[in-house]
Amino acid sequence: MTASSAESARSSTTSSVRLRVLIVLLVAALAGALTPLGEHILPESINSAANSSGPWATIAFALVYASQLRGWAAAALAAAALVIMDLTFFLFFDGLGGYYPHHYLAFWIAIAICVGPLLGLCASWLRSPNERLQELGVAAPSAVLIGEGVYMLEWLPGVSVVYSIASLVVGAALFGVLAVALLRQPARMAASFVLCAAGSFLFLEIYGLLPLVLNKVVP
Repeated sequence: MTASSAESARSSTTSSVRLRVLIVLLVAALAGALTPLGEHILPESINSAANSSGPWATIAFALVYASQLRGWAAAALAAAALVIMDLTFFLFFDGLGGYYPHHYLAFWIAIAICVGPLLGLCASWLRSPNERLQELGVAAPSAVLIGEGVYMLEWLPGVSVVYSIASLVVGAALFGVLAVALLRQPARMAASFVLCAAGSFLFLEIYGLLPLVLNKVVP
């Protein structure tokens, strides 16, 4: 390969990466913008799906995986996607006549910056040759969906039982699909299942602390 052809290949790769990143951020912006609309349009039994951690995390996870970015690039992209979701949600919520306190927005942006990198890394680990990392990547999105479903059933039973159960079912189904498609071996599936259960419990415990932090710490 000549120097010019190598330079052309690098330029083409860079352009492809930039396009994929742009698409991820645009889809994230669309998801954030549609969230307040979904809260108004969807039936009360499932409108919690429009503004919940599980769907947002799953969307960001899927977008980063589709981008094919690896390592810290994937981590940064996931954090950026979640931040953009927060910002576009805020803008459209206010545009529809609602009032969303600025300190709430700052709080959730901080959460996005903290959680996003781990989410992005897990998404990139689905492509990892390291078996342990791949098992963790398979467990991650289901852990969020299952953890949030349990949290809502336990602490917010009157909000949306239908969505809570749906979150559990989708989380379990997603784990099954990813485990069969990527892990295949029963021992690896079992290891990932344990990680998913542990992640769900950890999510449940941490998520339960967020209202306390929001009400007591954030001014």
